[in-house]
Amino acid sequence: MEEKLYFKPVNHNKKKQARQRVDKNANDKKRVAPKIVCLLLFLLIVIVIIWLLRGKTTTHGHYPENVKNISLTCVSDTLIPPKLNSAVSDNREIKINAVFHGADELRNISLIYTLNCSSSDEAYGYEAKSHADFNKALSASGYETNKFKNKFSRYDNKLIINLSANGNEIDQFSAPYFMLSINDNGEIAKTFAEFKNNYETQGFICESTTNK
Repeated sequence: MEEKLYFKPVNHNKKKQARQRVDKNANDKKRVAPKIVCLLLFLLIVIVIIWLLRGKTTTHGHYPENVKNISLTCVSDTLIPPKLNSAVSDNREIKINAVFHGADELRNISLIYTLNCSSSDEAYGYEAKSHADFNKALSASGYETNKFKNKFSRYDNKLIINLSANGNEIDQFSAPYFMLSINDNGEIAKTFAEFKNNYETQGFICESTTNK
């Protein structure tokens, strides 16, 4: 009986090894792919969070949204402003308007002095004299003639004098122009309560309103 011999091709093992390497690489890719997807998702989530937080500031407490502006209005029809005493009429009114940020910071203040004269000629005379004397007072205080945005206006027989200033302009030299008293220590009112007391002590009738 003739025995047949079978010989494997020489490159058989090489092809088998090549297939094994291909299968191994494919399995490796299958294992790595989920990890890459997870990493990309994580990075995407981080980028979204950073974008959403962009430009936002987190604060605690209620400042400054709960700090309100307080307006103070004080009126007198008997007093005479010391820096405007060249103009006096029996029918006159002083109105002080002050605005505070909270209870401690003065934002601005104004004084409106209104005189109802007997005639337009009398109003004209008061305007000329009081304006000239006021400019002299400003010069003596070392101020320019446009200090306090002062305005002298005439409407028929009425003379209206308006002064205004920012809170940081008020000191012991400017205080008298707005009828603010100076104590023996050279101190003036600073808070809302001190301003209100200052004017009411002189005889003003004061009212206040609170606005956001």
